[in-house]
Amino acid sequence: MIIEAITEGLALVAGPSTINEMKQLIEKLEKYKVSKIFIDGALFRKSIASFKIADAAILSTGASYSKNINKVVEDTSLLLEELMLEKVDTNIYDILIDEENSLIMDSQFNKTIIKLDTLLSNEETVKVHLNKDSKYLYLDGALSNKLIQVIIDKRFELNNLVIIVKDATHIIVDTEYLEKLKLTNTKLLVMNKINMLLLTYNPHSSLGYDFDNGEFEELLHKKIELPIINVLKDLE
Repeated sequence: MIIEAITEGLALVAGPSTINEMKQLIEKLEKYKVSKIFIDGALFRKSIASFKIADAAILSTGASYSKNINKVVEDTSLLLEELMLEKVDTNIYDILIDEENSLIMDSQFNKTIIKLDTLLSNEETVKVHLNKDSKYLYLDGALSNKLIQVIIDKRFELNNLVIIVKDATHIIVDTEYLEKLKLTNTKLLVMNKINMLLLTYNPHSSLGYDFDNGEFEELLHKKIELPIINVLKDLE
């Protein structure tokens, strides 16, 4: 149901729960020739930032995430690092663009196809095919904690592996695992890069405490190169 609000007021809204449902809704909205469509999401629904449905993305952070200002800044920085992963080179992109299976390639681009209905719970199958000649691991699905653990377990048998996912929303991994992955000299790249425009922040928490606005902004700028704004203060 699509409703146009013609007066001010409060409303409880619900939206699509899957990417396909969101695409369908956007297609319906576009028939009304709207100039811009904004999609509101949350950390656990970062799939809506996918290139499939959004032209660009804005990340919001704030004091409500944690009372520890350094934790908020660090976790925000790590999440942005994940969301802004670099795109693969054109030659690799052209090789993988039509692939419908996960696969492993060596430095000469010879492929080992891994035919699985899903990567989840099949991480050991991937492990069997990884060896010292493996240069690229392309995932037609999600990168998980378990799959990263497979890479960690085989780190002494691998040589600067590159993991490629469709886009950053396919990375379903805890921060600690991403940090461990860095120590294995494994690189993460994407087929489609998310266009991250800026970071907004809120130093106020609805839980009854506040960060110092100046300190919060300064710490964010030290870790993050995106434009950073307090939407309540900087846009006045």
